[in-house]
Amino acid sequence: MKQALANDPPPAKDSQFHVYDDASHAFFADYRPSYRKADAEDSWKRALAWFCEHGVK
Repeated sequence: MKQALANDPPPAKDSQFHVYDDASHAFFADYRPSYRKADAEDSWKRALAWFCEHGVK
């Protein structure tokens, strides 16, 4: 994925990856046992910051 994005125009090539080591599938779904509050909040914060940095408001 990183290689494919590197060949795309911005903002695709400016994409970022962050792995949450203990997060499983659907860690953002607060109605599931796999929900990880800290990881969900951090990932949402990172997503919003990326959008702001790339002109999405």
